[in-house]
Amino acid sequence: MVIFFEDSDYFFQLEAVFQEYKIIAKGWRNYDQLSEHIRIYQPKLALLDIEIGKNKEAGLEALQLIKDRFPRLRTIVLSGYPEYVLRAFRIGADGYLLKEDIAHSMEYIREVIGEVKEGKICMSNEVRRVIVEALAPYEKVDLNTRERQILCLAASDKSCPQIAQVLKLTPQTVETYFKNIKGKLNCHTIQGLVAKALRNNLILMEEFIS
Repeated sequence: MVIFFEDSDYFFQLEAVFQEYKIIAKGWRNYDQLSEHIRIYQPKLALLDIEIGKNKEAGLEALQLIKDRFPRLRTIVLSGYPEYVLRAFRIGADGYLLKEDIAHSMEYIREVIGEVKEGKICMSNEVRRVIVEALAPYEKVDLNTRERQILCLAASDKSCPQIAQVLKLTPQTVETYFKNIKGKLNCHTIQGLVAKALRNNLILMEEFIS
């Protein structure tokens, strides 16, 4: 049995992958309702979307609930935000996949689901790259206000042109900021920058994002 925790039709595209499983519930936004269905039906696997409505951490909150109340239930997080991967695994996720992974290969998703059910920890190559960069050593540095602001906007899923528009800068200027920040934090990708900055408390989302 499989249970979904999400608020759109996105995961329903995956139903072909689960033909051999019984999908017991989908679309629950209420944590108590989710918990009750897990208790009654005792699924073997839970797939959790990170973002539910305007809450970009709803999936992490659901993951924490599951691990507290149902520690044996296997869990896979599917998200468009690789920067949350460290927090997800720290809570106890058994797998973390990006939504772009799903679009590229359903067969790969089948393999991941099978491995997670067998007790393995699974993640895509992009997620693995983010972890490596986030954990890579770097000299302690101070980010200036503009650099922190740009990273916070990147963490809120803003693209380089969108960040430039918000801050009234040119895209080239924003790219230059990213280049400088990458050098400071010893990272090569924006996702890695965001993950490392969050992990080391270099940025606070509430400082710039309302």
